[in-house]
Amino acid sequence: MNALSKVELNQKVTHFNMKLTELIENYSNEVGINSERTKIAYRDDVAQFFKYFNCNNESTTDVVYIIFTRNNIVKYRSYLLEEKKLSASTINRKMCALKEFIKYLSSYGYDIDINIINQLSKLKTTNNSYEALSLEEAYALINWIKDNENRKALDKYYYCLLALDTGVRAEALNKLTKASFIIKEDEVIVKGVDKGKKAYTKVISREFYDNMHNDLKFDQLNLTDNIFNFSGKNRTDMLNRAKKSLGWENRNITFHSFKKGAVTYAYECTKDIRVAMNVGSHSNMETTQRYIADNEEAFKGAVSNNFATGVKDVDFNNFEKDQLIEVLKSLPEAIQLQVKTELNKIK
Repeated sequence: MNALSKVELNQKVTHFNMKLTELIENYSNEVGINSERTKIAYRDDVAQFFKYFNCNNESTTDVVYIIFTRNNIVKYRSYLLEEKKLSASTINRKMCALKEFIKYLSSYGYDIDINIINQLSKLKTTNNSYEALSLEEAYALINWIKDNENRKALDKYYYCLLALDTGVRAEALNKLTKASFIIKEDEVIVKGVDKGKKAYTKVISREFYDNMHNDLKFDQLNLTDNIFNFSGKNRTDMLNRAKKSLGWENRNITFHSFKKGAVTYAYECTKDIRVAMNVGSHSNMETTQRYIADNEEAFKGAVSNNFATGVKDVDFNNFEKDQLIEVLKSLPEAIQLQVKTELNKIK
């Protein structure tokens, strides 16, 4: 094993002798480098764990060896579940923060076995997640926001449209600058960093970009100025006002519903879960499957449809224009948009 350099040794010594609160702050700064929301959540989750075991602002990093045991982690998880009555998904998130903290400690030389938490099974969660929005519903919300919000209505309008069009998370949208957009002849590339420091590349139409550029006065912005800056409260309040006006107060719609709608739309268009997975920037397919599960109908293949409907014998020329239009209007929105796109090419 190679000897440590003086710099590396000093870093380790410093970590071993600092206050626990400072160590947690350093950890949260690193894990939340791309998201203030993540930084605060992970910092608070780890701090709450140590507070449960009576640590305070004067505690030093020595306590990590005493407190980080499998029994203590199981005890804390039981406390969150049985006494605090937290949901399984919230507890799993808190366990994830502790796991990342242990990995962080290990990287600085703390002799802590990561398996004390790795071997804990996740709590089973119930599916009570936010709804995906159809295109019609999404546009109803977004247009209400544009027409009725008192402050920064146009900014909020394009903020929501970008979420629906690209599937990019709210916090990542807040990091967009003029430099994030690479303008091509007939499309615009959008590049940025999303959750978990994951780089993404999206494509939007040139027409969409030009409208946003003009309405939000991009010419008055510096290249590195953030285009959007909406907090979680801003987003929640904005959507609550829209839902109340539209009579949707009982529906579980959040800003993330736009992202879920984008993923669902991609799947409806292609029936390719990998395309939907890419739109959602998901690292595993299970997440994408959860996104589309509530909206996916059983899909019959070409052979089944042939037998069921005699589709081979159907000739468009045998139908009246009004009949064809009626059928087109009854198709899923994703299919309608594909048809409109093709029609637009032959104008």
